[in-house]
Amino acid sequence: MSKVTKSEDTALVVAPQSPMSMVPSVEQIADEFTPPQDSKFLPFLEMVFPIMQTPDKPEYKGKEWTIGFREGNAFQSLPAGTILTVLDKRNVVKREYKDDAGQPKNEYAAAELQRGTPPQTYNRTTARYNELCLQEAASPNIFKGFSLITVALLPDGRTVVCDCAAFKTFSDYIYPALGAVALQSKTGLKINIESHEANCVKAKTSGFFYPNKKKFTQWEHVQLTPEQLTKAVEAVNLAGEAYLTWLNK
Repeated sequence: MSKVTKSEDTALVVAPQSPMSMVPSVEQIADEFTPPQDSKFLPFLEMVFPIMQTPDKPEYKGKEWTIGFREGNAFQSLPAGTILTVLDKRNVVKREYKDDAGQPKNEYAAAELQRGTPPQTYNRTTARYNELCLQEAASPNIFKGFSLITVALLPDGRTVVCDCAAFKTFSDYIYPALGAVALQSKTGLKINIESHEANCVKAKTSGFFYPNKKKFTQWEHVQLTPEQLTKAVEAVNLAGEAYLTWLNK
């Protein structure tokens, strides 16, 4: 084997065919290496509860009791007239806990799905999902819910693909209306209000207000137009990488 020796000026002298002789230059590394890309995620479609508006989350200020998604550092409420349609759905579960520093954290796990032709199985967190579901009835910190890949057709012509991951109050409120529509059946949910505050009632036990599904009547199921279908499909194609990230949860 060739040896690496030191010259009189202490610089490394590399013998031919030694491992060091094959080390690339900085320029070669930069030219020949493609860095890994961060996984792309869909924005969450969520309802803003007053407790969420804190000094470190100013994007929620003035958006209480609206449904929307984060857009950069801002929060975009769904204007009245927005149409939602669903591309895909799966059951999920959430565990709320505190880390070693006492900070609140959430753990999520998802049910198994089979998608594509030939079918491919997506079950990275399914074992944990099954485990948490068994514990849910006896734990006040574990909640079953759902995750819907939702296409939002905004009145201004924009189209956004979101992950409507809902638990507890929001899931009870939105699912009866949203769960019945699908892009594949060319149906949508048109929501005719922006603020849902008028649909809130006061809980008898806690005294807190919450949105009541029985009061949520300001919506209608609609048939998507050819133009809306085209926009929705285009948006889904553009969000393909983020959709794969969702499948691999």
